[in-house]
Amino acid sequence: MAIMFILSGALRGVGDTRTSMVVTAFMNVINIALVYALVFGFLFIPELGVTGAALAMVFSRGVGAAIMWLLLWQGRRGLTISGRRLEAELATAETLADIGLPSMGESVLRSSGQIVFVIVVFMLGTAVTAGNQVAQNAMSLRCSPASASMAATSLVGQSLERATPNGPARSA
Repeated sequence: MAIMFILSGALRGVGDTRTSMVVTAFMNVINIALVYALVFGFLFIPELGVTGAALAMVFSRGVGAAIMWLLLWQGRRGLTISGRRLEAELATAETLADIGLPSMGESVLRSSGQIVFVIVVFMLGTAVTAGNQVAQNAMSLRCSPASASMAATSLVGQSLERATPNGPARSA
């Protein structure tokens, strides 16, 4: 999941929002098909219940991350992770660290809190876990408009890049 977020963010940064959307949609189709087959059993596949749902999610996210990795390895919109055109400047790396490390810390703290919450919910039983998942999905749909912040972040980054000849200016 982290690989998907990082690679999708990199593509958004260069203005390509469509690729990650298509890969995510494909990943979700795989997840839905596998969840049905693994949770309830299908043909020769045994019924696995909640374990099947977890396996389907891990597999589909792995496929999505692999597809994104391959796409960026080949290069998209001038961005590649193959290292062929890697020219990092120390100032740019410092700017990225100044912005990225606190953001990473915030994400780690948020994810840690979510993990603790999920552990507590799982200890309360299957019915509570299922109810919590339904509530989380509903809340996720409600918060979808807030995802526009991803687009705003991409636009700000692109504007900063265009505003200065050597990349974004560093603040003191």
